[in-house]
Amino acid sequence: MKKMALTFFFVPFFLVGCSSANEQTIRIYNESEVGGVRADVEGVIAETDEVYNGIAVFVEDELLVSLQVKPWLAFKKQKIEERVQKQFDEQYPDLNVLVSTDFKLYWESEKLLEEKDQQKVVDEVQKLKELAKEET
Repeated sequence: MKKMALTFFFVPFFLVGCSSANEQTIRIYNESEVGGVRADVEGVIAETDEVYNGIAVFVEDELLVSLQVKPWLAFKKQKIEERVQKQFDEQYPDLNVLVSTDFKLYWESEKLLEEKDQQKVVDEVQKLKELAKEET
């Protein structure tokens, strides 16, 4: 009886802890003169239900999109990344687009959001794209 009472007491705490507000955080750094791209990028990321955070960095003709996939879908990261990459390639054939679900790229992209020097951002985006192409 005591075990059953404890179980019913703790079940609501587990349910509250497991629930999420399903809020996506999408942040964009846009220093290029590409018009109307911000809303389109936000729309593509927002349509992807498996993503809970996204950062897009626009510089010159480069677009770096870093995504964080929901933890229980980690085994599908590659498929999600390929699907979103395909969407951006179709939507922006004139931009060099890289979509990544790697947390290191997400973390480095987040640092670029606060950067004021545009040339440094351009250099860092190039470095990040080279890092993403490397296989370990």
